[in-house]
Amino acid sequence: MTWVHIDQLIGSATFERGSKTCRGCGRNFEGNVWTKPPIPRYRQEYIFEGRTLGWCGPCITAAEKRMHATDARPKPVVTDLTRPVRVPENAGDAWEER
Repeated sequence: MTWVHIDQLIGSATFERGSKTCRGCGRNFEGNVWTKPPIPRYRQEYIFEGRTLGWCGPCITAAEKRMHATDARPKPVVTDLTRPVRVPENAGDAWEER
């Protein structure tokens, strides 16, 4: 059996602390940047004008609070639908005769 170092495995990821720009508010913050993504198709980083984009802590917290607020909102009460009253086609003729 051959032993392979964890850095050589496909699924092992390597991170580095680096400068990122928040996708929500646009401010710069220090975040984890992939130096070796686990699998290229799972890489979830976006690059814009050479800057790595991500979500800063306050934007993540605000998004979580919005989700909890929408979950806590009461559901609207749905009542039975009633059909509109049908009016005969010649009902308008009574007004024209006057």
